Amino acid sequence: MAGSSDHPILAAILLLLGIPHGAADHLLHSVTTTGRASGPAAFARFYLSAMVGFTALWWLAPVPAFALFIGLSVYHFGQTNPGTLMDKLIWGSFYLGFPVTFHYVEAGPIVAGMLGHPLPDPGGWIYGLPWVLALAAGTNAFLRRRVDLLADLAVLCLLYVSTGLLLGFAVFFLFWHSLPSALEQFAFLRTRLQPAQWREFLQFLIPMSIAAAAFLWLAHAFLFAPGDSAGLLSRVFVLISIITLPHAILVDRIYRPTP
Repeated sequence: MAGSSDHPILAAILLLLGIPHGAADHLLHSVTTTGRASGPAAFARFYLSAMVGFTALWWLAPVPAFALFIGLSVYHFGQTNPGTLMDKLIWGSFYLGFPVTFHYVEAGPIVAGMLGHPLPDPGGWIYGLPWVLALAAGTNAFLRRRVDLLADLAVLCLLYVSTGLLLGFAVFFLFWHSLPSALEQFAFLRTRLQPAQWREFLQFLIPMSIAAAAFLWLAHAFLFAPGDSAGLLSRVFVLISIITLPHAILVDRIYRPTP
């Protein structure tokens, strides 16, 4: 299990994994919009306005911002799971909720830092919640006759209970979310882009990653004061939420393409 001294390193890895994961966002925007709204300037306006707006919401009203982040994350993590909206929400709740509630001793101070005030004692029921989420996901997979999802459930439960909060979640994020989502994005774009646009994407990957990292560093420097390890992690997850909002909106167009 990762110690507290490893938390900033794991958090940085998690953040850096998430930046390239959204490297095709400008292409998703260009192929799912029409006219002048599909150009680079329109993409930049959309992305920056969403990020600045969500940053302001965290600054002014952290509780609604946190609620939006959790709801958005549950939906976004469940998006790559085939099925109905309810299927996606059940699995998104498991993917996110199991590690957070199972490792509540680690997660509680991080959430408190994001909200800006201490959390009330949830009582012993919080430690039963991860297994309720796992049972719901397992029942969903069984009723849908999805042996692959049952295998995923078993592996993720073992991963989450045998590692710390951040390490387990980072492994999930990379292998169960980021890579499958990237493959679906590329499959969606494959029939819609010309070779020159693919070259543009590859050339855009590095500067976009640097620009996103620079924006997050500036937001951290100007909006958040230094703190302890839990405070640092709180700020990291706020920053992750800021780039998740526009990314999730664009990825959703793969499943519900804009005319």
